[in-house]
Amino acid sequence: MPTVEDVVKPLPGILTFTYEDVNTMLNFQQLWIELVVWMRDYFKSTLENHPNQAAVENRLFGDLPMDFYTEFSKYFSPEISRQFLNLLTKLININIDLVNAYKNNDDAVLDASTKQWYQTADEMAAFLAGINPYWNKNQIQAMLDDYIKFKIQEIIAYLNGNYELETRIYDDLENKAIELAAYMSTGMILMQRPPQYELSTQPAASVLRVNTLGGGS
Repeated sequence: MPTVEDVVKPLPGILTFTYEDVNTMLNFQQLWIELVVWMRDYFKSTLENHPNQAAVENRLFGDLPMDFYTEFSKYFSPEISRQFLNLLTKLININIDLVNAYKNNDDAVLDASTKQWYQTADEMAAFLAGINPYWNKNQIQAMLDDYIKFKIQEIIAYLNGNYELETRIYDDLENKAIELAAYMSTGMILMQRPPQYELSTQPAASVLRVNTLGGGS
């Protein structure tokens, strides 16, 4: 993919960002991109019985949710942050049943885990919309549904040996992660601004291709 310089687009009515605003955007972008990266590593290590599987599982199912929790708790109470952590953990842990169902050709478990994944995404969207007036349930739900759709397509492409397609889908996942991060950080920033600021129906702020993981994108 082409490398894009760091770009921060202004929010409606807000022409400048504080140092803290930019850190919020960068932190959420890094977390969401890490989720894409580690989910990819997980399904590959599981399907291939790779010896790094335990280390990948520790990062994806243990460390990463807590990293999200730490960032989230900067803006919300411990109780709300814990609820977010529980939903996020549930959203991530569904990968265990899903990937193993693909590995074992278990259609019943595959169907059940796929339905549960979308249902949990809906629960997450409703929860987030309920704690921040600048987060819209339908928009979050649509982005999470796209994320799940791309993730499933990525696994299928990999299993079919279509690695070029799998790589292109991974690019779509990265872009969706950046979109999610931009939308969430936008809501965080607006939540702390005076009430006259309104969030448009489109994600108003985006940090594009910031090399938070140390590599080009």
